[in-house]
Amino acid sequence: MKRVLVFTLACMLMVPGFANFKKDLRKAKKGDAQAQYNVALCYEKGEGVEQDHTQAAHWYTKAAEQGYAKAQFNLGYMYSNGRGVTQDYYEAVKWYRLAAEQGEFFAAHNLATCYRMGYGVEQNHEEAFKWELLAAEEGNDEAQYNVGNAYKRGEVVEQDYEEAVKWWRLAAEQGNADAQLFLGVAYKNGCGVEKDVEEAVAQIEE
Repeated sequence: MKRVLVFTLACMLMVPGFANFKKDLRKAKKGDAQAQYNVALCYEKGEGVEQDHTQAAHWYTKAAEQGYAKAQFNLGYMYSNGRGVTQDYYEAVKWYRLAAEQGEFFAAHNLATCYRMGYGVEQNHEEAFKWELLAAEEGNDEAQYNVGNAYKRGEVVEQDYEEAVKWWRLAAEQGNADAQLFLGVAYKNGCGVEKDVEEAVAQIEE
């Protein structure tokens, strides 16, 4: 799901209901990081409690400071977009990095975006590619699409149309429309793959 400034938020997780919210709130106040994360999700989504982004950021911070990776990622997103906190890309980068270092590939993708665009960090395409590749290898379709583009352009890595097609295909198989289009064009022109007009049409029209 694309959001502001192409940052991604992984809110595909189930949000606890009201009964669980009350239980989690009691545990959160005692310092339970998982419960603090659950409470933050409830406040962010308005599930079981009135929506309150400030409270969401508060509880994400509590969990993030204990090293809870999903909370670190979501807190980074809050700072990226100024939700419940003052927008601060430097803080966003800090929390994205901590989450990415624990294997949160959505965080790795967003960190790559920060490096590519120069948000909260000096622009660095090598670092952007490093984190994008990590996210791509873990299955993030946007990252796979971007890695394919890097190989197509010869940006940071040696130009390699076969590698570009490989990554576009992986993203296209997950329904990424941009990757499907680029893959279709590759088939149409025979770049990095044997020319196949029928497959080109199938990818472009999918």
